[in-house]
Amino acid sequence: MNAYLHIWKNTFSKAEEQLTKKLLPLEIVWRNVMLFVYLHAAAVYGLYLLVFHAQLYTVIWTYVLCIVSGMGITAGAHRLWAHKTYRAHVGLRFFLMLANTIAFQNDIYEWSRDHRVHHKYSETNADPHNAKRGFFFCHMGWLLTRKHPDVLSKGRSVDMSDLLADPVIRFQKAFYLPLVLLMCFLVPMFVPKFLWNESLEISFFVCSLARYCFILHTTWLVNSAAHLWGDHPYDRSINPAENQMVSICTLGEGQHNYHHTFPWDYAASEWGWKTNITTIFIDIWAKLGIAYELKKVPREIIEKRRKFKGDGSTPWYDEASAPEHLRWRSASIVSSVARDFNRLLFIHRTAQVHLNEVRNMPLFGRDSKKKKDSDKVPSVDDKYTLKEVLGTGAFSQVVLAESKEAKGTLRAIKCIDKKALKGKEDSLENEIKVLHRLKHSNIVQLVETYEEKTKVYLVMELVTGGELFDRIVEKGSYTEKDASDLIRQVLEAVDYMHEQGVVHRDLKPENLLYYSPDEDSKIMISDFGLSKMEDSGIMATACGTPGYVAPEVLAQKPYGKAVDVWSIGVISYILLCGYPPFYDENDANLFAQILKGEFEFDSPYWDEISESAKDFIRHLMCVDADKRYSCKQAISGNTASDKNIHSSVSEQLRKNFAKTKWRQAYNATAIIRKMRLLAMNSTSCSMDQPPEKQLTENASISQSSRDGATGDSSSSSKNS
Repeated sequence: MNAYLHIWKNTFSKAEEQLTKKLLPLEIVWRNVMLFVYLHAAAVYGLYLLVFHAQLYTVIWTYVLCIVSGMGITAGAHRLWAHKTYRAHVGLRFFLMLANTIAFQNDIYEWSRDHRVHHKYSETNADPHNAKRGFFFCHMGWLLTRKHPDVLSKGRSVDMSDLLADPVIRFQKAFYLPLVLLMCFLVPMFVPKFLWNESLEISFFVCSLARYCFILHTTWLVNSAAHLWGDHPYDRSINPAENQMVSICTLGEGQHNYHHTFPWDYAASEWGWKTNITTIFIDIWAKLGIAYELKKVPREIIEKRRKFKGDGSTPWYDEASAPEHLRWRSASIVSSVARDFNRLLFIHRTAQVHLNEVRNMPLFGRDSKKKKDSDKVPSVDDKYTLKEVLGTGAFSQVVLAESKEAKGTLRAIKCIDKKALKGKEDSLENEIKVLHRLKHSNIVQLVETYEEKTKVYLVMELVTGGELFDRIVEKGSYTEKDASDLIRQVLEAVDYMHEQGVVHRDLKPENLLYYSPDEDSKIMISDFGLSKMEDSGIMATACGTPGYVAPEVLAQKPYGKAVDVWSIGVISYILLCGYPPFYDENDANLFAQILKGEFEFDSPYWDEISESAKDFIRHLMCVDADKRYSCKQAISGNTASDKNIHSSVSEQLRKNFAKTKWRQAYNATAIIRKMRLLAMNSTSCSMDQPPEKQLTENASISQSSRDGATGDSSSSSKNS
């Protein structure tokens, strides 16, 4: 647990640093200023030569160079290497490397490193081209000034080992300057001279300098215009936007709100090829088998994200979702303007409909005056006598209550402050829907809910048996079979959840409670703050608790119900030996272990454990989710011996999972809440930093969101 606490403290300190630092005065690098002045003066002269003196072949050659070098940035450095959205044969990788060299915007290694930092720390001091400094700075001013210290420090923290493992990247990095001289300046200049006898002056100023300057500015539009102007149909909480003009100029990189929401999508947009030449390029190579493993976000996930996080606007490239009379057509300028006006009117009306739906929601929404006058909704005080406070969270209290109708019936009521909950309503709505759907003897039940003007009350089943590990330590005898019985109960409950289309996504020991103090008490699953009703079985949001999260979540792949089985495997491992299968003080190393599935059955702690139990754990913690046991398979394969392992297990539990350590770890979540505003700009599930680093941040965000909706889990679980 020290490792987890270390991760959370580390993450908080970084976030606090970002939150408190002010923008430092810019220090101009005059050498760069002079170079850019010369470059732009030469580019203007080159544009004059292009229009009035260049041969047609030279114009075509310049256009081809622009497209090829642009692909080196968009299909190469951006989508292939920075985001790993697809894989490519070495021949295609080498071509994209050369194309990227023609563009001359730093080698792919440095470009990808800065881009990953940009996504992880978007629009903070650590962002190389922070859009909050204004258009000129994020467009080109960032190249004329010294980098902010945060840019340098965060850049050094990014894991780039995946790129260094590519021999093509190593080759470019080793010979970058001679490659740039050859590919960016000499080849573009001498091809027109020797093939159609163009003058060297025109070749140099048009094909080399003017073309190079043009590519720089089109690329910079993604940093500037796409972060400042446009709609936000996928995530209204971030600045990157959908910008049609940027998409046209940058070969398809203008769907920037989508890209920052789903950065692992190879198309960088929701809809196919429209103004997205880079996607056409990748698809062609994919059909030839040279590009493969193209990652695409499932449509249902996109629709849900648009519904709950978008600003209500319709992406300008979305024909399918608009009525027939509003769809895009090839027409005259007049009809095109009319079409755009109609689309804006359609978007406005749609937004009004959604706004009215939100206002009329039964929970958090305002009831109509007619409804208020017709009948009064009973309050929690009408049915329960509230007694002492059992626990306190950031935005809620857990109170012991006795039913007035059935004397002696005790409940745990979570009292949530609606004012503090503002902006997190969806999280609580989701948890309530999940709990209403689940009715199982091993799941803590939601009895009923109440809403008042300032508070929401969740009346929960009272659980008094204490936490799982505390009871094991207190036992006089504890065998492998006891652990097996505990896991069987958890598996049966989770199997039921999966049949109901619910994935818990945060199974861990402190969410497993004993129903009563009785020796034969059943085990109960609690805390559904991160659970998801997903009948399709496909999810993409990175969330969970470090140490228990499945490798496919860390790898930012779409995942399903198998993530719960992995977590049960980790819990099973701990129940049999008393320490976690994955441990490291360094978060990157910890997540690397999980991604590889590296765990051992160490002697002497596992010497007394049966081979069938070890094999059972191997099947639960299989890195390949398709080969991992389902809950039903795990239930049938759960066998155990009667050997007493209490001494070794309890000793390790005391050492590794002392109650005070759990409390410290959970108290850390209260601090992490301060990160939410900052972290939202980089999450999005964002995957521009290494997956192991992003998961720590996303897990913190998810935990923060959950606590904001339901109160501190530690307090609630402990006392309910």
